[in-house]
Amino acid sequence: MFDFKRDNGAWAFGVIWAGIFLLIDVFIARGLIEAARSEWFATTPGVVTKSDIKRGGRGSVRFEVEYTYTVNGQQFTGTKYDMQPHFVGNAYFYAARDAHPVGTPVTVHYDPNDPATAYLAPGFRSDWLFVAWWLTPFNLVGIGFLWAGWWHLTKRRGFDPALRRCVRRTQDGWLARPDADTRWALSSFAVLLIVTFFGCFLCGAYVMTFDFPPPWWLPVLMWTFAIVVSVLAGRWDSRRWLLHLNELEGTVSFTHNHEPVTISLNVILGVDLITEIRKPKGSSYEVVVISLRWRDKFDQTQTTKLAEYADAGDAVALVAWLSGHLGRPAVAQLAV
Repeated sequence: MFDFKRDNGAWAFGVIWAGIFLLIDVFIARGLIEAARSEWFATTPGVVTKSDIKRGGRGSVRFEVEYTYTVNGQQFTGTKYDMQPHFVGNAYFYAARDAHPVGTPVTVHYDPNDPATAYLAPGFRSDWLFVAWWLTPFNLVGIGFLWAGWWHLTKRRGFDPALRRCVRRTQDGWLARPDADTRWALSSFAVLLIVTFFGCFLCGAYVMTFDFPPPWWLPVLMWTFAIVVSVLAGRWDSRRWLLHLNELEGTVSFTHNHEPVTISLNVILGVDLITEIRKPKGSSYEVVVISLRWRDKFDQTQTTKLAEYADAGDAVALVAWLSGHLGRPAVAQLAV
C-alpha cells in the first residue's frame, strides 16, 4: 500500500499519474463511443480524390485520404478512413492506400446528424482491444494510488473482528484474515497488473511481426486468459493467508514460510506484539508486527509473522482476538 500518511509526495504523484491516464482514457472512450455509433451510420456513394502515405517519425507512416460524397444535394469532403488510435504496423496503411487509389468509387458511412462526419471503414477493429490492454497496467497503477488514498482518508480499519472481511464464523470454528492486504480483490488486482504488463510485450511483438489488426480470437483469448488467471490466482493467494481455527479438532491452520501448516492448539506458545522502528529515507516511524509463536514436530520454536500495522489500534484488536480464541497470552516487546 502506498504510504499517504508519511509521504506527501505520494499524493502529488498519485494525482498526476491518475490524471494523465484519465485524460488518455477519456480520449480512448470517445473513440470507442464514436466507433459504436458509426456501426449505424447512413451510407452514400463517394469517390476517392486523394490517396497518399505520409511519413512520420521513427519510420512510422499514416494513410492520408480524401473523398467526396453528397448528402441531400450538398457535397462534402471526408478525410477520415477509420477510427483512431491505431495499434497496427505500416503495412496496414499501405494496404489501405493500395485499395483506394484516386478515382475509386467507395461507400461512405456518414453521421445522419452531422453529414460532415464520415468514414470509409466504420466500426470497431480488433486492435482496439490491444489498445485497451496496453493502457490497463498504467490504469491499474493509478487505481492503486486512488484506492490507497481513499483508504487513508476514510481511515479504514486494517483489522476489526466485527467486520466480516476480517473474521468469519464457520461450521467448525473461525476464519480470520490478519493482514487486510491479502484480500481477494487486492490479490487479483496485483495478478492482473502483472499479466497485463507482460502482455504488453506480446501485443507489441504481434504488431511488429504481422502489421495488421489481429484476428478477433487473439485479443479476446488474451483478455479471457488475463481475467480467469487473475481471478483464480487471486482467490488462491487470498485463501492461503487465512488463519483457520478449527475448534472441533483443536487445530489452527496458517501459512508459514509460504507453506500451509496445521498444528494443535497445544503447541502454540503465544502471540507476540513487537513494535519496530523503520528508518526509510525520510523520518523514522513505528510499526507493530504481530507474530505467532509455536513448536514444530521437532520441538523447535517457530515464529510466523501474521500482520504488520502502522495503526496500533488494529494491532491491539488482532492480538486481543488471537489471544482470546487461541487461549494463549500476548507478549509485547519494545521497539527494536
